[in-house]
Amino acid sequence: MNPRLFLAYGLLAASGQAATPVSKLAAEWLAPHSSDPKAFTLVDTATGTVRHGFMKSSGAVSWRTPVATGMTQVSGVCSAVPVSSGEAVAVTSVEENRVMLVEIDTQTPLARVMPNLAGIGPSGLAVTVTGGAKELMVISSQNGSTAGTAETHANMPTTANRNASTGHSLAFNGLQPLINPTSPSTIVGFYSAETVSGTATGVLTRSGSVVNRNNQTSHSGTFRFTTAVRSMDGASSIPLILGFSPDTNQAAIIKVITPITTASTFTSTSVTFPRAIGAVVPLLNGGYGPLTDGFMAIAADGTRADWFRINSAGTALVSTLQSFTPAAGLSFTGMIPLAGIGMVHLEGASAAGPSNSFKSFLWNGSTWNQADSGALPGIATTSLSPASLLFFNADPSANESATLIGIQAVADWTRPLSYPAPFPATVGRETFGSSSSGLAFTSNHTVSAPPGASFLMTNQPEAGVSITALGTAGDLLAPDLRIEPPSGPCGSSIQVTALYDDQRQELLWREADGGAWTAWNGPLAVSYTRQLQFSLRSIAAGTMGPIESRNYTFAASSLADADADGDRVPDYVEQYHELNAFGGPDHDSDGWSDLDELLNGKNPASAASSPLPGTSKNIATGGGFRIVASARNHAATEIANGEEIFAHTTDGSLLDREVVASFPTPLPDGGTRGALLASDTSVPSDQLVALATPLYFNITTSTRSGRELRGFIKSPDPVAFSPAFTPGGSGLAADATGWVTAAQAAVAAMPLATARTVIAPADTAVAIIMEDLVHRAITAARPTSEPAPSLDTFTFFADRASDRTRTAPAEGDSTLLRAAGFDLQLALNVANAARSAMSNAATQLYSHHSATSASNPSMTMPLDALRIMLRGGSPPAGYSGAVGATNLNNARNAYNLAIASFSSSYRPSQTWTVEVMSAPPATGAYRRKSDSNTILLLNRNGERIRLEQGLGLLPGTCFSVTGFTDTPDDGGLDTMEVNFASLTFAPASSDNDSNGNLLDDEWERFFFGSTGQDPFSNPHGSGYQLLQYFLDGIDPRSDETPSGPPVDLGLQTPVLQRANTPGNSFFLDFRFPAAYREQFDFILEASYSLQPGSFNAVGGAIVSAIGGDELRAIIPATAATAPSTFYRIALRLRQD
Repeated sequence: MNPRLFLAYGLLAASGQAATPVSKLAAEWLAPHSSDPKAFTLVDTATGTVRHGFMKSSGAVSWRTPVATGMTQVSGVCSAVPVSSGEAVAVTSVEENRVMLVEIDTQTPLARVMPNLAGIGPSGLAVTVTGGAKELMVISSQNGSTAGTAETHANMPTTANRNASTGHSLAFNGLQPLINPTSPSTIVGFYSAETVSGTATGVLTRSGSVVNRNNQTSHSGTFRFTTAVRSMDGASSIPLILGFSPDTNQAAIIKVITPITTASTFTSTSVTFPRAIGAVVPLLNGGYGPLTDGFMAIAADGTRADWFRINSAGTALVSTLQSFTPAAGLSFTGMIPLAGIGMVHLEGASAAGPSNSFKSFLWNGSTWNQADSGALPGIATTSLSPASLLFFNADPSANESATLIGIQAVADWTRPLSYPAPFPATVGRETFGSSSSGLAFTSNHTVSAPPGASFLMTNQPEAGVSITALGTAGDLLAPDLRIEPPSGPCGSSIQVTALYDDQRQELLWREADGGAWTAWNGPLAVSYTRQLQFSLRSIAAGTMGPIESRNYTFAASSLADADADGDRVPDYVEQYHELNAFGGPDHDSDGWSDLDELLNGKNPASAASSPLPGTSKNIATGGGFRIVASARNHAATEIANGEEIFAHTTDGSLLDREVVASFPTPLPDGGTRGALLASDTSVPSDQLVALATPLYFNITTSTRSGRELRGFIKSPDPVAFSPAFTPGGSGLAADATGWVTAAQAAVAAMPLATARTVIAPADTAVAIIMEDLVHRAITAARPTSEPAPSLDTFTFFADRASDRTRTAPAEGDSTLLRAAGFDLQLALNVANAARSAMSNAATQLYSHHSATSASNPSMTMPLDALRIMLRGGSPPAGYSGAVGATNLNNARNAYNLAIASFSSSYRPSQTWTVEVMSAPPATGAYRRKSDSNTILLLNRNGERIRLEQGLGLLPGTCFSVTGFTDTPDDGGLDTMEVNFASLTFAPASSDNDSNGNLLDDEWERFFFGSTGQDPFSNPHGSGYQLLQYFLDGIDPRSDETPSGPPVDLGLQTPVLQRANTPGNSFFLDFRFPAAYREQFDFILEASYSLQPGSFNAVGGAIVSAIGGDELRAIIPATAATAPSTFYRIALRLRQD
């Protein structure tokens, strides 16, 4: 049909019905054309593919070539959009977050992006008329805390400028044109919106730069609406709107009192269909044949379609005898009534669609006769036509901010008629002449450019350069965004990561159920069922791209024990308080743990909201402890209130220091006084905590009667803090606040500690034995090149000021002792065995100092005197006769016996060879090669470990493990606490890189919780790429960096050249850092068409180093015989 005729008809129709309502069918949208009653458009909901149809007077139906719009999950369609070529169909999608205009009257349909969109998540479209001028009204539903936006656009043939935009607190989900029969120059928008209880409706009208909203009716449940429904008498003065609830028999007739303004009164009458309805299609402009008014109703099960009318009063449905059924074995998926022309039936394999065949019918005055039938045009779901013309607003080769604004799929390969031609008006088309002449540019194509286009990309934009569009229209129109992990159920907390071009795009995100869009600063921890939305915004243009959604679900049973960072706050509680479940115990770095702040009713995410001093609940987090300690002098009198007691690690690090105080409630052991020592610092279960008093301290009965005391205790167990609460999993707020309430109640009910730890002079003697045992172990463990200091210059009291001239254990000594099997807790058992025998001597020595030091202030402190005398030395000055001979001998004998039992301080150790199993029965399970028994490997905290974690190693890999075998059996299986492990055998490695980002998937999950990391990102701003951390085996979360200098591990652009050698082979030269070359395979691949999946490895190609970072791929002449061949270098992890 002549496009000019379309345009002329459209201009004439503008004085009458300028817009028609659309109908949502089973799997398509039906948009009748306002410019031609014979024409219509079907838009596939899933893919956005536009199929234009035309029914002739003979009943024959013709179809134009389908047009790809790049839309998925279409949310709105409208026709009658005025453009320079005539009429366009507008298509939108909440997820794709754009509006595409498909010009249907051009020689080749043109799909273009409508500019100037203000709202986010467009959900409906309609052509309205204000003051006699057509406008495109767009409603959106994903704008943030104010969900809805209504906007209008004028001058659609040219600039499509936005002339009004207003936010509304409604989640709009549908829009239809509402025509005022008494004032044809006015068409307003009739909206529907999702509410908590169902669906609300109303009218949208533009006044100046504001789009006003007037709420009208409300309906229980989900409803769809169509306007322009006529009653039986055809009264045009009473517009009717039909609403129906899909897949039910519920409906409503809405009656409007004219004139249509925002102050009109709508009346709604509830009605019911005799069956569940899936779609309705109004009969427009007098209908056809006997179908003169009302609408067609398609049964939800696709078994029939019926003509219904509405009574003259507009209050009831009237059934008719006109009913249609589909062909045997098929279902009705749609009906297309064309006023004055005929009827088209759409059918599919199921009632849910899609439509795949049609039948047309004509009325002969008494019956319906089939006139035509056939298959609908296919839907292109994969890629664009390779011959697509691409329209940009700037030259993309010179301007990185250039945006693709239109796509036109032509039938043949194109090129400008001359070069250079950034925007040719006409392009040549390559067509097939004959078997002898082959392909040649023998015809031309006139370019139909969208407004704003300034650069046209053809298949041959330059002489000797050929390009083609790959992928879908959506791939070309949207920036690349990769969100990991994909939606789905989660067994534990995850970290959501995003990979995108942060030089050109800004990533925004929000909760899918509402809230403002905010800048991404991920990764984002997710620990509870959560729906998220993401969208990239162009930094240069400010426009937002498609909305990508993720839905992560968590079973209630997985919530209670989930604590990724071990801070004793469940992960879901941290999510509710906007904390990172992997972020540690103190998010706001105010010195108060998140747990303590929650227990005190404070905000753990804000340093400005901290508990008052002295209000700590003293619940240790992260594997710490809480104990009550006291001290007694030589006379067994306790330390006075207000005096301090200190807790240190054995390397001298301070864990806590607190003053002694009285308790309002006695401890379970009856104690009422002590220093409450608590620490968030994790003390390994095989370590000791050192307790100490000041050099002098007051006791309850006198001042300065106490002398420095020291003692060691085994690493305390974490406080038994277990709030009695089970999350239900159905509401984050209820579960999080419920847990906090239960935690506060649990703290109020729990004692400060189960018992007190009291240190006395005898404990100082035990500490001196510990010093000797540790010194002996270090002496035995150190290499001869690094001998230990002598005992009289050594100290195991690293925090003691008086021992500053002595040498404490070196930083590496603890590793040596652990490797040798020396165990501090076993050593403490050995030392404590001598405590009773040393008690009298220690007590006498402390009593002597207390009684005489006032007159002899230079006396050696009791601890130092005890050191000398227990080890056989003479009493220091002032201590002669301080200890009775019997008591001193007993103490020395006990001391020496403990030293003689030094070997009892070591754990039994063995070395096993273990094998990675193909299907281990449990985490940490391996096959012991010596007897084929299944064993379990543990870390020092008794937790099971996987040696191959993050390494991508195959079953059959063997390790040599050395560790301690005194760990208890687990389920009848032998266990080992691993000290050292080394790889002894590895079969062919299986680096699993499913997303092609060059990082092993298991490595990514181990360190980040999910795949999809950017391999070229820069952790900590160190200058090193994440890929370099992976290749060097460095923990990317630590402060450690790769040993070599930072390098760029991205492939550089290869250069193709012909070799000056016999055979005319080709060289493809490129660069890659030599230091990492051996960890990758470089594969030369070729394609003759650039179609997806067409690249294959080139046989006989050799890739080798030619010096420094330079590599060369040699392409044999035998592999370059095609007229045109495309080459690329593929990079992947080497599988050795």
